Amino acid sequence: MQKEKTKTARIPIYHLYKNRERLLELKQKQINYYQDNNIKLPEKFDEEVHLTEGLSEEEAKELQELFNTGFQNWDKKEYETFVSLTEEYGRNEVEKIAEGIPTKTLEEVKTYSNAFWERINEIPDGQKIVRNIERKERQEKQKELSIKLLNHKCETSNGEYEDIKILYPNNNRQSEYSLEEDQFLIYITNKCGYGNWDDIIREIRINEDLMFNYYLKSRNKIEIQKRVDYLVKVLEKEF
Repeated sequence: MQKEKTKTARIPIYHLYKNRERLLELKQKQINYYQDNNIKLPEKFDEEVHLTEGLSEEEAKELQELFNTGFQNWDKKEYETFVSLTEEYGRNEVEKIAEGIPTKTLEEVKTYSNAFWERINEIPDGQKIVRNIERKERQEKQKELSIKLLNHKCETSNGEYEDIKILYPNNNRQSEYSLEEDQFLIYITNKCGYGNWDDIIREIRINEDLMFNYYLKSRNKIEIQKRVDYLVKVLEKEF
């Protein structure tokens, strides 16, 4: 009766080997050889790249070539940091990503990033990672557009928020906000910077013109962002 195999090959995802599946096959073949012959696996077998036992000469050469395509000097924490920073900044901001991985040089991160995107379809949850990154990239593009539109609108108002003209779509203006409130939101968001909602809320609460505007003062960050995003869409249609 053949002895049941009790160990399976383990190849870290974060080493980004080219053709990881084939590498797993070859390492599993070695495991089977050791177990079939009642030989104890060498220490750190999974990381050992020079073992040839259980493989033909061609397979041993193939194993070595596949190991050479990977990044053995990257650990799990560095990989997770790389993915997290790529999701935060976008795939093209390699310098920012590298700044967040102090254990790696910029060139190391560039090389790793290139391999990551070449082999993204071989990475478990790779498509989920891609969706997260693409969503963040879309958000950043929308943020850049919002900043440009708000700035352009305020430049035409002579520095006074009361002079800001808003061309609302017909029958499509949300009535809970007044024209003056919308004007102020455009002005103060441009001043504080889109996305700096804490600063915007603070300015709303201390502005003397809004001293008795309890409605606007009682709005939270989510509500303010939602209204500003609506106004940005109005500006986008205008321009």
